[in-house]
Amino acid sequence: MAYYTGSDVKIWIALEHDTKGIMVKNNAETAEDVIQLTNSSDVTAAESGVDSIGAMQDCLGESGYNIPDVVGIDLAIGAQDEDISYFGSKTMGKIKVKSDIQVTMTIKQKHRLFGMLAQGSVFSSDSVSDGAHSARYGLITNTAGTDDVIADGTTDPKGTLDSDGNQCFGYRVAVMLKAPSTSPGDDGTVLIIRNASIGEYTVTTSNDTVNEESIQFVSMVDPLVVSGKVTGTKFDGATTFTTAAEM
Repeated sequence: MAYYTGSDVKIWIALEHDTKGIMVKNNAETAEDVIQLTNSSDVTAAESGVDSIGAMQDCLGESGYNIPDVVGIDLAIGAQDEDISYFGSKTMGKIKVKSDIQVTMTIKQKHRLFGMLAQGSVFSSDSVSDGAHSARYGLITNTAGTDDVIADGTTDPKGTLDSDGNQCFGYRVAVMLKAPSTSPGDDGTVLIIRNASIGEYTVTTSNDTVNEESIQFVSMVDPLVVSGKVTGTKFDGATTFTTAAEM
């Protein structure tokens, strides 16, 4: 596991979708905060990572859309292997079954977004079911297959598709490492964690400093490694949909 301070990395979080975003909004009917769908193009830089998350095609890499007030991240990249015994050999063979990637981000708790994603509830009209669930699993097509809504985690990840048939399970997390001082330009290496669900969520309170919250993203899909070059509003090579075989 590697730890990076907030000054060494920039982090973007987006939905595995091309047009839809989600936001925390007060429900006028119940006077409670809920998670609702929104058009990703309506998510501004000031809202991104504060009370909204956009689509990966719109903002994964765009300046100003990275998560603010990052204290640090724990990044663990591993794999789950299967041991194979060979006749006449003392050495075990190891066959990779799947990746095992965990990103735990710690930020200053100034906003309600991540607490709502992990532990809140979804507006019933924007949910695949009744809304009595969090938004840990991203989006999914509705039962009619005509529109995309917020998933409740009851469908297997590989079968979580949008209305166009694309894999849309979870979130896409981009971690940009700080470029070496000797490198030309300011583009550091970017690690793209795909189809990540939300794992643990904790809050650390303090009497002396601002409270901090930690949220974990977990993925079993092989990550992408791209440069920090941005074309338009996204990192080059970072927003291709995951294939079914990769899931």
